[in-house]
Amino acid sequence: MILILSILGGIMGSYFSSLGKDHLIGRSKCGKCTKTLRPIELIPIFSYLKLKGRCSICMNKINPLYIILEIVGAIVYPIIYLFTKHIMITILFGSIILLLLRISIIDLQEGYIYIIDILWILLLRVILFLIHMNNPIPYILSGLSIAALLLFIQIISKGLGTGDIFYGMVLSSFFPLSLATYYFISWSFILGGLIAAFKLYILHKNRRDKMAFAPFLSIGFLITIIWRSLC
Repeated sequence: MILILSILGGIMGSYFSSLGKDHLIGRSKCGKCTKTLRPIELIPIFSYLKLKGRCSICMNKINPLYIILEIVGAIVYPIIYLFTKHIMITILFGSIILLLLRISIIDLQEGYIYIIDILWILLLRVILFLIHMNNPIPYILSGLSIAALLLFIQIISKGLGTGDIFYGMVLSSFFPLSLATYYFISWSFILGGLIAAFKLYILHKNRRDKMAFAPFLSIGFLITIIWRSLC
């Protein structure tokens, strides 16, 4: 079972790394020449290493997002299963972690959050609702309260993008309206503030330089999930 889940995690990592900007189903393509990869080039991890991280046609470097998600998927899926012993929960949360990583990396690379990624997480959240049959109202209120907070911050500071607001709203919907919701957002801002201070005072970056906020939302979410599972 562990080996099967590791293979599945690698496949899911490959799938999520190939998602387009505006469609749910993607095919892996070279980011430079847009060549659709052949089946032999789609074997998770192995194909990337065999091709030495380059397209077989144009020889340009393939985005490392592919190999990162494939490796993380192959590792994370078995680990989640060891803790939960539940196949469906393993697949759902493993996929969520891969999407968190994808969103964070793309935000760091491009300074943008694609709506398709947020929709994927929302879809997985709905499936979890259906599995657990929870009362959705406290979770919806949690998402709306964080969206309102992030919108307020965007208005007064111009430091957040619209993608950050929707991303924070969907992630906070995993928690009922409670202290957990504010632990999540507090961790995100604490980590973001520490990194911003480091860049400003240690690396002497310009105060006006934009900083990706999605990675801090992702880390804050994971910290809160782990904290809730231990308490």
